[in-house]
Amino acid sequence: AHREGPLSYLLEVDQTRILLDCGWNEAFDPAEIEPLRKVLPTVDLILISFGDLEHIGALPYAIREFGIKDNCTVYLTTPTKELGLRALYDAYLSRARLGDFDVFDLEDVDAMEERMKERPFGSQITVTGKSVNEIVIDAIGAGRLLGGCMWRITREPDKILYAVDFSTGKDSLLEGINRKCDAINPTLLITDSFNFLAVRNNLNRRQREEDLCRKVLDALRRGVRRQVNVLMPVDAAGRVLELLYILSNFFRQHNLTYPIIWVTSVASLLDAARDNMVEYMNDEIRRMAASRKDPFLFNNVQIVSSAEQVMAIREPKIILASSGGMEAGPIRELIQRFGPYEGNMIMLTDKTMMPGSLTRSLKRHLDERRTDFMVRANLTIEMEVSQWVYKTGQELVLWRMQRKERQQAEARRRQQEEERRALSGDIAMDGMDVYAIMGQEDAQELPEAKEEVANTFDERAAAAPGLLRQQSGMGLEDAAKTGGGLFSVFAQRANTNQTMFSAYEPERTKRWDEYGEIINEDEFVKEEREDAANDLHPEDESESDMSEEEDDEVANAAAATAAAPDGGDAMDIDRPRRSRRRAKNYGNPLEDALLRRDKRNALPRECEKKMVKVPLLCSLAYVDMESRASNVDSKTIINILKPRKVLIVHGSTEATRAMVESCRKSAIQTVLAPQLGETADVSSDVGMWRMELDRGLFDQTYPLFSQPKMIALKKREAVGIRYVEGIVDENEAQLHVVRPLEPALDETLARTVEPKFIHGNVNRGDILRRLQEHDEQDGLAAKDRINARLHLGVIVCNNSVSVTVEDGGERLQVEGPACRTFFNVRRVVYGSYERV
Repeated sequence: AHREGPLSYLLEVDQTRILLDCGWNEAFDPAEIEPLRKVLPTVDLILISFGDLEHIGALPYAIREFGIKDNCTVYLTTPTKELGLRALYDAYLSRARLGDFDVFDLEDVDAMEERMKERPFGSQITVTGKSVNEIVIDAIGAGRLLGGCMWRITREPDKILYAVDFSTGKDSLLEGINRKCDAINPTLLITDSFNFLAVRNNLNRRQREEDLCRKVLDALRRGVRRQVNVLMPVDAAGRVLELLYILSNFFRQHNLTYPIIWVTSVASLLDAARDNMVEYMNDEIRRMAASRKDPFLFNNVQIVSSAEQVMAIREPKIILASSGGMEAGPIRELIQRFGPYEGNMIMLTDKTMMPGSLTRSLKRHLDERRTDFMVRANLTIEMEVSQWVYKTGQELVLWRMQRKERQQAEARRRQQEEERRALSGDIAMDGMDVYAIMGQEDAQELPEAKEEVANTFDERAAAAPGLLRQQSGMGLEDAAKTGGGLFSVFAQRANTNQTMFSAYEPERTKRWDEYGEIINEDEFVKEEREDAANDLHPEDESESDMSEEEDDEVANAAAATAAAPDGGDAMDIDRPRRSRRRAKNYGNPLEDALLRRDKRNALPRECEKKMVKVPLLCSLAYVDMESRASNVDSKTIINILKPRKVLIVHGSTEATRAMVESCRKSAIQTVLAPQLGETADVSSDVGMWRMELDRGLFDQTYPLFSQPKMIALKKREAVGIRYVEGIVDENEAQLHVVRPLEPALDETLARTVEPKFIHGNVNRGDILRRLQEHDEQDGLAAKDRINARLHLGVIVCNNSVSVTVEDGGERLQVEGPACRTFFNVRRVVYGSYERV
């Protein structure tokens, strides 16, 4: 709570650790999710509620950098998985194609996908092993986004409902949660206050849809005789499908033919929605699909992948481009092209969750003027623009030469390292013939032996270039000081590895080691090309075979490709086929972004960044289409659910305080709003306590097990009775704890094997005397005192342990809780007998 950052929360139920969402925002700042470093490796399962960046964006990076348990599973619905993957793909491609973005890549997203398990609404997930009672988890539809869900976590007597960013009302594609709240009855509600202070207008859903279409249509009609475009920032996995459905149906009903353009870097969502997402939509869409009508047949919708393709389509037009926060993607390039011209319009439909984003700034600009439409924005924005600049001409040739030098230097370094590893053991053991034959009688010749060993080492080192003396397996000083003998060869440094009984042979050193012949991997690998991008065409010749004229030709081809629209192949003139194929991979940032990380880093390009100022003279409008619950909706849902406790986790400080006050007025027993990193106890306040009993009370195989008191209830029937004495204590953290009357002894100090004894002349008086003598010892700690006394023929110690002696000492029984007093008494009592 008290912040609008990414959503990610840790819920611990009976030692089962559940991560609720793992979100990020469009800034992708690693410091924002650094608290996950200590949490993620301990998580048992992850629950994802929505498929946007705010709920799933950090998962690929966190899995790669922080680690995760092998058996940790990510649970989500099928549409959430489809939307989440597309959101991550689009976030990466829209940044990697225009600048240096290495936070995560497609391989990290694929690794995350392998841990995902899809669950439909109502399907139960049962978690056992760490809990006394099994934990049952199921998903309940939450609206707003396709597949968005609330997670219900049940462990009797607790029922926890995690419901954030939900929608209460029905929209064009999805149902709300009003119909699903009656039968939930949670004891704990975890919800957010993100939209609690939003001013709710008096327009219903249909009126808002009409308002959106009317404003868009007015802008397009104004531009019939001039170039006018309507630009709508959307998320690739957000409510873009809802907006396409609304606009397409409106245009079809009014016989309008304006093109609707969807700019995205990933595969179309329409096919996936048509195939396996209809069951997650409302009744109207399901009826259309059942009657073989395609609800997603958008005749005037065109899908493109770049701003250049957008510019090639006739005007006026509507453009939906990512990202929703306008922090990256083609939306920034389109703003630079359309923003400075009057008549164009920027239509906002979502204020986004990222504070400080460009979308949030434009929304605040409208709020300051208390309007949702401005004919002229009259605003200047500053944004960072980046692009890849590919090396051409002499720069490309120089880059290739420098890269070849780096590769050769690296090859030499690896070869020298292999030589050092091969010779380190041999050189050290080669001195054996000098000093291994020396005995104690030759101690007077140690200086000569030391000099001879040093000379031998220098000769061997000179015969093997690149070998450093300090990497030898034995120190010369230590070898000479050992005084000779066979064990002198083991005076080695602790951090070295060497072989036993090896011999030094200069002519074989570079080809053999202690395990056999050294294999040079370079001899079995084709010659490496200078261009990593050319690995896609193995039939091409090596870079070293190209002449300077061909180098210039490739460089010119690269420049032409980089200048081509859409980054495509712009080489239409007659050129050698090999040069065209080689240059085809240059200058296409989208294709380069699909390469592996090592190949991307090997491309001859640099990222140039600059700050630009863009004057916005276009129109600016806002229509609330995010369908997020308002303060009135949240109050209504809380009154329907009637939870005992409410935990507020996401929202600004002002919104959190306002929601806390509202919940307290609704007769909620407990309302919690923890700060970032704070732990809150949300256990149920019921008249019972969960206790962990010692194994000695119920496990007969345990060494400390003792038979219970037997009480006869009926003939030939007996019941074992045990009891635990303690008091209920309430500490500073307001946690109810059962504190025993006698502190339990550390189990490591307890005796685990019962000794055997031979009966002697021992009576009750002797045992009482020995127990009293125990307390008279000098220096005895107060906690070790027994305080033995005789009461009704039974020796009582510290009012907790009893000693019963019968039949002249032949029968003896020590009873009491497993505490320090019990073991002290037992030790003294058993000491009165002779041990076998």
